[in-house]
Amino acid sequence: MELVELFPEKGEEMQCLTEISIQKCPKLRILPTKLPSLVQLNIDGCLQLHALPTCSLIRKLRLQECNEMLLRKAVGLHSLTSLYLCKIQKLRCLPKGALEQLMMLEDLEIHSCDLLRLSSDEVSLQNLVSLRRLAISDCPQMEHFPCQLHTLTTLKKLEIWACPRLRLSTNTRLPSLIQDIWISCDAKSLPLEMICCSSLERLSVWNSHCLTSLPGCKLASSLKMLTIRMCSKLEFLPKEMMHCNSSLESLLIESCESLQSLDGGFPVANLRKIQISQCYELRSLPVHGVSSLQDLTMRRCPNLYSFPEGPLPAKLERLLIDSCGNLNSISRWGFERLACLKNLSFIGCSIFMEGFLPSTLVTLSIKNLPTLKVFDKGLQHLNSLKYLRIVRCRSLSALPEEMLPANLCFLQIVECPSVKRHYEINKRNGIQQYSRISLMLGGRFLAKLEPELGSFMICSKSIDTWVDMLLHLCPSQDLKMFSSHWTLPER
Repeated sequence: MELVELFPEKGEEMQCLTEISIQKCPKLRILPTKLPSLVQLNIDGCLQLHALPTCSLIRKLRLQECNEMLLRKAVGLHSLTSLYLCKIQKLRCLPKGALEQLMMLEDLEIHSCDLLRLSSDEVSLQNLVSLRRLAISDCPQMEHFPCQLHTLTTLKKLEIWACPRLRLSTNTRLPSLIQDIWISCDAKSLPLEMICCSSLERLSVWNSHCLTSLPGCKLASSLKMLTIRMCSKLEFLPKEMMHCNSSLESLLIESCESLQSLDGGFPVANLRKIQISQCYELRSLPVHGVSSLQDLTMRRCPNLYSFPEGPLPAKLERLLIDSCGNLNSISRWGFERLACLKNLSFIGCSIFMEGFLPSTLVTLSIKNLPTLKVFDKGLQHLNSLKYLRIVRCRSLSALPEEMLPANLCFLQIVECPSVKRHYEINKRNGIQQYSRISLMLGGRFLAKLEPELGSFMICSKSIDTWVDMLLHLCPSQDLKMFSSHWTLPER
């Protein structure tokens, strides 16, 4: 039996109801006309429903796979602060009658409305005087930004993605107080105002495969975070972009396969984090002058050879190098100057040389180094090292305990067959190894902890047991550094 009518009008038992969620009731036609206490309403998959109840206190409304008449006939939405619309049949624009009621609306999200355009002059956004976030996604007919977008003076965050016909014109006007923009489209360039908007703090451009260039102007002086992802035709960043920006703190560039140059350099005042991934044509990375840099990640940039064009920045705390096979010698990186470096990972890079590593390291991860056979100079000089991970170094023959730092607490060895075999032979012969270290071979504990940490034996325990032990024993700041390189299950 399928639901046709919900809560008949007889009786007053619904007067105190504050939340209703109705899903997949395709024949439902009638709801109570008055629900005076209702605060949240979620309707999903009710295509024959043509009217919403009058709810003067409603704050949150979610409509999914419903008829557009629900919006056209809606009344009593003056208290609404959050509206989510998804797969609304025949919705071409937001009804004027509904918009006129939404003066308290703060969050508007529209997803997968196939006919939605929003660029018509008939669409008036002027009544959305409280709107702080506007998100539009997967609307294939949307070709332009809403005409009156700039009138949304309270708007802080704009998200537009998976709208393949969207074109950004040079005269696009943005709200004066916009702080956060996430944009994905097929435009060849971005509007000047999107880069230079004086209030902008975060800009994310992604999955824009037609984008070939960015405006040749300075970034907004207020911009703190710039993210560029999956822009396969972008070849360079204009030199003018980064010039004299004193606010930028984080730069992330990922999956820009054609990017060749960052020769314009980087702002040096406050840039703390740079992450470059899967930029296969990138040849140089001029970070040596970025004195404020603390966190640097380079992943899968096989043609990168000129790095860092001088010593690494002295304040660097975390460095990850992954599959960058043409880098120059590590001896030129100035590791001896890095008094702050605590977290270091080398993945798939043949340039690893343990003798040049700084004694300040707390965490060291070495992975996918098939030619590494032995630590010639040992790791004893790494007096601060507590966590060491060695993964898939199949030629590594042995790892004698006397070559390890005195303060090392945790050692994980994964897919290093010679090291494991050497350990097991010694164990059978009664030779004790790693007596002061918690050793993990693959996913199993095989040695005991230091006595001062509570000496006890852990045999064949799972990774969860290991994590529980870390959470119990490690200082929070050390565990944070440890987990930033080694993914731990959420607790």
